[in-house]
Amino acid sequence: MVASILLAGIIQSIVLGVYLAMKSKEQHVFWLLAGIHFCFALDLSLNLAWHQIWLTSRMNMMWPLLYPVLFFLFIRLCLTQRPLTRRDTVHLLPLAALSLLCADLLFAPGETVLTARHHFSGILLIVFYLGYCLASIRFVWRYQSRQPLFQAKLSNANLLVLWGICASLILALVMVIPQVILDTHLPLPYLTVSLLLFVITCCLLIQPKLMNFDVMVELPDEEADSQPDGVMAALSQTVLMLMDEKHYYLKPEISLSSLAGEMGVKPYLLTQVLNQTMGIKFYDLVNQRRITHVCALMEKRPSSAVLELAFESGFNSKSTFNAAFRKYQQCTPSQYRTRLKGAN
Repeated sequence: MVASILLAGIIQSIVLGVYLAMKSKEQHVFWLLAGIHFCFALDLSLNLAWHQIWLTSRMNMMWPLLYPVLFFLFIRLCLTQRPLTRRDTVHLLPLAALSLLCADLLFAPGETVLTARHHFSGILLIVFYLGYCLASIRFVWRYQSRQPLFQAKLSNANLLVLWGICASLILALVMVIPQVILDTHLPLPYLTVSLLLFVITCCLLIQPKLMNFDVMVELPDEEADSQPDGVMAALSQTVLMLMDEKHYYLKPEISLSSLAGEMGVKPYLLTQVLNQTMGIKFYDLVNQRRITHVCALMEKRPSSAVLELAFESGFNSKSTFNAAFRKYQQCTPSQYRTRLKGAN
């Protein structure tokens, strides 16, 4: 029975993966979702082989962490303008670290005596898994409550799919509880997800439009002009939080588009927030904080080179730094440092 369910899950994962790979030619977001299903097919195959004692090793028992990470990136790709980059590989570091931490359990699970290290790794696995699940849920909830501010323009059916993804991730985690309580060797989370795949496949056959994600749709300018004051004020607070609490201005590559992507809004809407609600231009917002940061570093590290402090504060050009310093401090960096020495 278990082998049949796992085998059905493998077949359905491959079928869905091929279907989504074909869909990715029209809508590129689906290549990531296709990859997830191919990974799950491989994972189920290893699980089946281990359950049938065809293999003595599970190969990688930390793979469950892979799915909330990839689904989080998929949901972020659907709802924001942020493309996947090499930096996003940082999301795979917890998986790699936990795999190394439990390498003995991965390759010889039957011969390994469980220690505090293994139990600690299991706790970390649950923490990271739950963290990415909650991050995905937050993304979908924010989109549903503030749809006009996002690049994507999804239907209710699309939202249902995203909520279904979040629910399946949580359900798979919840199924660990009866597995531990019953002390069974049955892979209950995998069996649950395999059954869910069967339901998803049936739904797609009945309603193929569920996967027609109309992402990256440009909003008309009049829609931006009609945003309520409360929404614009909330966006202003988000900008200030990113600048003053997360110090986003320290990034040398910061741009209006990258900040908008971080917030999950269109660049033109961010421009409207800055110009009309906050009364400031983007680079004034950034450079004011960079100069304030440079001045603070001058007080803390009076012997450091000014240009070194400027680059550390996010500037990538000496001329840009000097011009900004004169604009906001009405003096040169050297004159400012002289004043500091005189004051001390």
